[in-house]
Amino acid sequence: MTEPWYDNKARPDGFVFDEMKRERSKVIRATITIEVPYENELMNYGDKLNKKLKQIIADTDYIPHETSAGNLKPCTRPVIREKI
Repeated sequence: MTEPWYDNKARPDGFVFDEMKRERSKVIRATITIEVPYENELMNYGDKLNKKLKQIIADTDYIPHETSAGNLKPCTRPVIREKI
C-alpha cells in the first residue's frame, strides 16, 4: 500500500518537512515560567521586559522547568534555540 500524498511541509502525524532536510530530529523541550511584579513599563516596552527576564534567569542558581523529549510536534509558542 502506498502512502497518501501530503503537502510538502506537513503530515498528519506532526512531522514537518523542509525542502532540503530530512524529518525533524529529536529535541529536548524545557518550558519555564517566569513571573515579575506588574509594571506598565514592562508591558509596554518589550525590550525592558526582555532585559528583566534575562536578568532573572541569570540571577537564579537553578531553573525549574517542565521537560519533554523526542520527536515532538511543533510548538505553538515562540521557541528560543541554541545558536550553532
